[in-house]
Amino acid sequence: MMEGSEPVGEAQTAGLVLIGNELLSGKIRDANGPHLVAGLRRHGIDLLEMHVVADNVDAIAEAVNLVRLRRDHCFTSGGIGPTHDDVTMEGVAAAFGVPLEERPDLVEIVSAVFGEGESGQAWRKMAVVPSGTRLEFVRGNWPIYVVENVYVLPGIPEIFRRHFDYLVTTIEAIPIESNVAYMKIGEGELTRPLTELAEAYAGRVDVGSYPVLGHPDYTVKVTLDSRDPQALSEATTRLVGAFPPEVLFELAERVEAGEA
Repeated sequence: MMEGSEPVGEAQTAGLVLIGNELLSGKIRDANGPHLVAGLRRHGIDLLEMHVVADNVDAIAEAVNLVRLRRDHCFTSGGIGPTHDDVTMEGVAAAFGVPLEERPDLVEIVSAVFGEGESGQAWRKMAVVPSGTRLEFVRGNWPIYVVENVYVLPGIPEIFRRHFDYLVTTIEAIPIESNVAYMKIGEGELTRPLTELAEAYAGRVDVGSYPVLGHPDYTVKVTLDSRDPQALSEATTRLVGAFPPEVLFELAERVEAGEA
């Protein structure tokens, strides 16, 4: 720890399980993953893994278990609905080793939304959830399914976004601040200084280096991310001071999380 700095709390971590044969076959281009990535980033939650799996109970259970047991939060997207390939609930139940149950409160919601006819009966499948499921109600008629630290979200982007945007605000996290340096030299010349910087601030400042091809003014974008404002300021000063002034094209400070 650098002298004069106070430690910050541990970061909240998350993983995402995207579910659907249509994603793996390319029939549908995923829109939920990018929205979740940006949302978690803005709120200071570290997304550490993403999985894309088929509409298969065993595959879903395996991916959910991988994420929920080693991350603070597990989000799933897709596989909720009335048709034969909507098996996410079965997969989540298998992950927890619990039975499925039809919830009377959900049956009431299904009947109110879809009626009592043949179509309504088909939609009753969405009232069958893993035992122990908690319901979170947000804007709209349909609740969010929560099983311990697993949030089971629909694949329809408009609903996914509404539910996710609510859920992420319920998670307490330490915001990430970012500084970005645009450099006029190549990564080869940056390697040693960036390695030394990353080692000096390991665990406190995340140092990233990204080549930029074809830009007329700079060749590498260097990002510094931290939940510790003092450490971020110190690391930025050290980075800029490691090179002659003409090497730095621009320094953007306190960049909005998700844009760095």
